[in-house]
Amino acid sequence: MPHIPVKVVIAGFLTLTLAASAVKPGPNCTLATQSIAFHLRYPARTVPDAELATFVTELSSIGSATNGNPGPVVREYAEKYFGKEGLELALPPTRPTSVSDVFLVQRYGTTVAAIKVFREGAASLTAELAAMDTLRTANLRHLKPVRMIDVKKLTLDGQPVPVLMMGAAKGVDLEEQIRNVGWQDPATLIRAVSAVGLGLGELHRTLRVSHDKVSPDRFTYNRAHEVKRVREALGEKRVLDSLLEKGWMTADELAKAKVAIEGLVADFEKSPADVVAVTHGDAHQGNFFFDSATGDTSTIDAQTLTYSLSAREVDGTVIPQGTCEANADVGRFLEALEHNGLAAHLSTSQIGTLQSAFMNSYVKESGFSQATAKQHVEFYRLRYFLITQYKPDGKKYDAETRQRILDQFLRRIGAR
Repeated sequence: MPHIPVKVVIAGFLTLTLAASAVKPGPNCTLATQSIAFHLRYPARTVPDAELATFVTELSSIGSATNGNPGPVVREYAEKYFGKEGLELALPPTRPTSVSDVFLVQRYGTTVAAIKVFREGAASLTAELAAMDTLRTANLRHLKPVRMIDVKKLTLDGQPVPVLMMGAAKGVDLEEQIRNVGWQDPATLIRAVSAVGLGLGELHRTLRVSHDKVSPDRFTYNRAHEVKRVREALGEKRVLDSLLEKGWMTADELAKAKVAIEGLVADFEKSPADVVAVTHGDAHQGNFFFDSATGDTSTIDAQTLTYSLSAREVDGTVIPQGTCEANADVGRFLEALEHNGLAAHLSTSQIGTLQSAFMNSYVKESGFSQATAKQHVEFYRLRYFLITQYKPDGKKYDAETRQRILDQFLRRIGAR
C-alpha cells in the first residue's frame, strides 16, 4: 500500500501529518510504517490549557476503561492495529518514573511498538511529540528518536486521556543491560556507554546556542531553580537528616557533607554559564537503548527535552533553541551510571572504566573542553543524588544498594 499522507489541524496549535501503509501479519510481519510529523505553533510547555483541552476532545477514541486500568482497551487497540495473531502486551523492564502507563506490544516475542497512556494529560503528550520532532529534524547520526506512529485518546474512569503509539526502540536499554549482564561482557557495556556519549555530545554540539542569544533572565532563572531543588532536598525533604536517622551515616559525616555541599552550591552559583544547548533533561541509562548488532543508540521518554527549548519562532516555525547547560545531562548520566553500577555489584574501578568511556566519547564528539566544567558536572551529580533519595529513581534500589550509593557519595565529596 502506498503512503497516503493525511494532514489534520487540531485546535489551531498542532498539525499532525500521518502516513500509513499495510501491516503484513505473521511471525515475519512487516511493521506498520504509519508515522507522524507535526508543527507546534507554541513551544510545547506553553500551549494554553484551553487549546490542550480542545486537542484531546478532537482525538479519535479507542474506548473506555475503568478502575484505573487501561490495559484491556490498549490491548484491543493494539490488536486492531497489528492483528491478534501472536500478539501480547508486556511491561517494560525499566519502569518509567512518570505517572504514565507504558505497554510494550509484542508479536511472536518481538517488541514491535510501545503504547504510552498519558495520565498526566495532553501537556506531557505534546512535550513528548515536540522532543522527538526536535531530535528527528536535527538528523543526528549517533542519537535516534523512536518513531511516532499514532495519537488517540481513551476515557479512563470518566476522564479523556491521550494515548501515543510509538515504534519500538532497537536493542536493550542500558539500565537493563547493566543490571542483567554486569561485568560478564565489559566490551559491550563500554561500547554502549561510549555510544551514548557520542549521542549526547552530538546533540549538545548540533543544537548549541550562543550565550548572547539567551536572555540573562533565563540564566538567572535556571540557576535559581537548580539551586532551589538542592536546598529543598536538604531542607524540607530532610534527605541527609533522614539518612542519619536510619543509621546510614554518622553525625560527623552529616556535618562534613553539608559543608561540602554548600561549597559545591556556592561554586556553581558564582561560576559563569557553561555550554548552553538543547538537552535531554532526563539522561539516565533507562532512557537510552543500544543495539549491539548495529551500534545504534536511540532515546525514549525525552519529553523533558522541551524544558530546554525557548520560544523562538521564524516564519511561523518554532526553531529549537537551547536554554539549559549541557553538563546537566553529563552529570546526571555519570551519577546514574554509578548508581546502576553499584546496584549490579560492579566495583568502583569497573564503574570508573564505564564513566571514562562515556566521557571520552562525549568530549570527542562535542568538542567541548571539560577542564573548566568539572564544578558544573559535580553540581549536577549532587542534584541527581539528592533527588533520587526521595523520588522513584532512587526508591527502586534495595536498602543495601542505597547504602552503597551513599557511601560512594560521601567518599567522593570528602565526608567519609
